[in-house]
Amino acid sequence: MPKIDKRRTTFSRVNPLKPRDGSIATPRIEPTPATASSRENEPSAESEASGESELSGESDLSGESGLSGESDLSGESEASGESGLLGESELSGESELSSESEHSEATANSQAPKDESNYLLMVQLYNTGDPQITRILSVPPNLTFDKFHTVLQIAFGWTGSHMHQLRLDKIPTNNRSRYPEPPLLYLQSEPRSGGGDFFGNGGIELLEEADFSLADLLEEKGYKRKTRLWYEYDMGDGWEHIILLLGRADEGVSIALEPKGGAQKIICVAGEGHPCAEDCGGADAWDDLKRVFREKGGEEEKERREWYKHACANGDAKGLDPYKWDILKLNKRLKKVCA
Repeated sequence: MPKIDKRRTTFSRVNPLKPRDGSIATPRIEPTPATASSRENEPSAESEASGESELSGESDLSGESGLSGESDLSGESEASGESGLLGESELSGESELSSESEHSEATANSQAPKDESNYLLMVQLYNTGDPQITRILSVPPNLTFDKFHTVLQIAFGWTGSHMHQLRLDKIPTNNRSRYPEPPLLYLQSEPRSGGGDFFGNGGIELLEEADFSLADLLEEKGYKRKTRLWYEYDMGDGWEHIILLLGRADEGVSIALEPKGGAQKIICVAGEGHPCAEDCGGADAWDDLKRVFREKGGEEEKERREWYKHACANGDAKGLDPYKWDILKLNKRLKKVCA
């Protein structure tokens, strides 16, 4: 009885390469070609199909296997498009691997949790320098603008003795334009109907700041990366704060600054510059006030120093150091603001 050359019984190779079109490739099972030397000693197809195997009593390529009762490679030819190893065709129009992968990816996208971590905002007091008064704040996205107004008052040392508003401008796409584009909207506390002529808003409709959150403006598709947010305070002195979204804040920063009380919802993580003096007269007058404390000067300079020490709403009896500010005291006050 002829012996079966075991070298002839070879398994296929699987090509797992991904096609260039981006779809998941279906594994292909290809027979390994026999060498010329083995072909000379191969038994005929008839002897392989009908002969009896000396090892199992039945042919390994017959309808039944002497090892398991059913041949792992039997049932149908490997070239027919169906594999006895999987029980289903790997060359068919549907791939279990690709369908399961697509399903899991779609499920993951549909169930992706919404990012609710704090915004990291950099707020700068416009037209100030040496140093430029800046605060970097971690605030919740759902913080409404009436509470955000309170946060900015605390962060910049204001006393809330003047009116304020928030303004959303469109970032100009044409720098050659002689005239700036009008604001997209204004947010105020209890805005008057018919437009805010007192603020010089040109009849643009005013909106209630308590009705909108930071996310409403910063996440709005029509505004995202196309607008600039401003906070205006004391329209007489004209203090403008530019608000820039840096990204999302790490909760660990809040825990590090407040280790005993846990993570604080609203917190200042960094900054620079002493708060401006209320009613000093604006940016130019603030620069002059800093000069007065650097130089001795005459009687007029002395009066200015006394005004700041004893009459200014947010003055300091010890004098003015333009770089001095207390982040720990600031965060202690911010802790009282409810998100």
